Amino acid sequence: MAGHTPNNATNHKLTSVLIRRALHKLKKHLLISTLLAVTLAATAAYLWVNESAFSTSTNDHNSLSSVKVTTRKFSTNILLSGRLAPLEDVPITAPFQGILKKVFFEYNTKVTKGTLLAAMETDEIERQLRTTKAEQIKSAQKLKELENWERGPEVISARRSCIKAKIGLENAHLKLQENKFLFEKGIISGNELRASEQDYNDRESTLLEAEESFKTTLAQGSRDNIEMARLELTNAQTLLQSLTRKLDNEKIIAPVDGVILEASGDSTKTLEPGRSVDQGELLFTIGNITGLSVKSRADEADINNIHLGQRVEVSGDGFDFIMQGTIRHISSNAAPSDKNERSYGMPAEGAKFEIVAVIENVPAELQSKLRLGMTSTLKIITYENPAALVIPIQAVTVAGSQRTVKILDSRTGNIIDHPISTGRVSGNFVEVADGIEHGQEIFIVSPAHKKLP
Repeated sequence: MAGHTPNNATNHKLTSVLIRRALHKLKKHLLISTLLAVTLAATAAYLWVNESAFSTSTNDHNSLSSVKVTTRKFSTNILLSGRLAPLEDVPITAPFQGILKKVFFEYNTKVTKGTLLAAMETDEIERQLRTTKAEQIKSAQKLKELENWERGPEVISARRSCIKAKIGLENAHLKLQENKFLFEKGIISGNELRASEQDYNDRESTLLEAEESFKTTLAQGSRDNIEMARLELTNAQTLLQSLTRKLDNEKIIAPVDGVILEASGDSTKTLEPGRSVDQGELLFTIGNITGLSVKSRADEADINNIHLGQRVEVSGDGFDFIMQGTIRHISSNAAPSDKNERSYGMPAEGAKFEIVAVIENVPAELQSKLRLGMTSTLKIITYENPAALVIPIQAVTVAGSQRTVKILDSRTGNIIDHPISTGRVSGNFVEVADGIEHGQEIFIVSPAHKKLP
C-alpha cells in the first residue's frame, strides 16, 4: 500500500487541472452565448421600433418633407438642333447685258450696305442711250407738230391752194360766160370758146385736187395720229429712262449687310473682269445677316405643338448669348428621309417636318460673334403661363386617372391624400389647374422622380 501512494497523488493533481480547464471553457461559452442573445434582442428591438415608426409616418407630418405651393412663371418647350443661316438670300443680278469691268470682293466675306462690289463696261449702253435720246427728241417734235397741225405750214399751204384753185375756177367761169356771149354775137371764134371751156374744166379739176389734198393734209393731225405720236414719245421716254437707270447701275452696290455667297448653278462661270453677262443673270447672292434664320426638323410627335409666331430662344456652343426669335415657317409635307433611314419604304424614326425660326434683328455688336453654319439649339416655347401654380412632380401621386397630393387635415391632424387637377409637365415640375391654392403646404413622402402619364 505504501508503495502506491505517490501515483495516487499524481493522479489527483491531473484530475484537478482537467476540471479547472473544463470550467474555464464552460464560462467562456456562456459569456459568448450571453453576448449573442443580447445582440439579437437589441436588433429585434431596433427593427420593431423602426417598423413602428415607418408605419405611422403618414400620420406624423413632422417626419415628412413639406413644400409651399408657389405661383410663378411656367413654360413648356421643345428642343431642336439646327444651323445658323442668313435671314434671307438677296440675289444680285447683272443690271444690263455687257461685260464685267471690275470685281472688288471675295466670296464668303462680310460686306456692309453700300459697299462697291463690281462695275460694268458702259460703252454699248451709252451708245444705246444716245440713239434713244435722239428718237425721243424727234418724237417730241412730231407730237408738238401734230397737236398744232391745223395751224401748221402744211395745212396753211393746202388751204391756200384750195383758195387759189377756187378763185381760178371762178375766173374761168366768168371768162367762159363772157366768151359764150361773144361767140353768140359772132365776135369770137368757136376755138376761143372751146379753149375757155377747157380752161374751166381744168380749173374745176384743180379745185377738186386741191380740196382733196387739203383734206388729206388736215387728216394727218387727227386724234389717232396724235395718239400714235404720243405713244411713240412715251416709248422713247421709257426706253431712255430704262437705259439711264442701267447706266446709273453700272456700279453694283451691296443693298444689305451680309456675306457674299456664290450663285448656285454653273460653277464653271467664274465671276471675273472681262466676262460677258446677260441682263438679269444671277451673279452672286448676299446672305442678309442683319437677322438670322435657323432651319430644323421636328418629329411628327411634336409638330402639332409648334405654331407660327411661337417664341423661340436660340443658343449655341459657338456664342455665349441667347437670341430671341419666332417660328416663321412650318412645312406641311414630311421632309424626305435618307436612304439609310428607310425600311420597306417607311422612315425608321417617323416623319420629320421642316421648320424655320427667324431672328429679325441681330445687333451689330453681336453679328461679329456669329458665323453662318454655326450649330444652334432651338428652344421653342410651346406654352407659357406667367402666374401658374407649380409643385414638384414627386409630390403628386397617380392612381389611374386620379392625381392627389398629401396635405395636413386640419380636423384630425393626419396627412391625407387630396385630389387635384394637373396641367402641363416641365422637367421636375407640374402645373396645378385646380385643387390647391397659392401658399398651401403639401407633403412629399418620397423624393423619387415620378412621371405623370
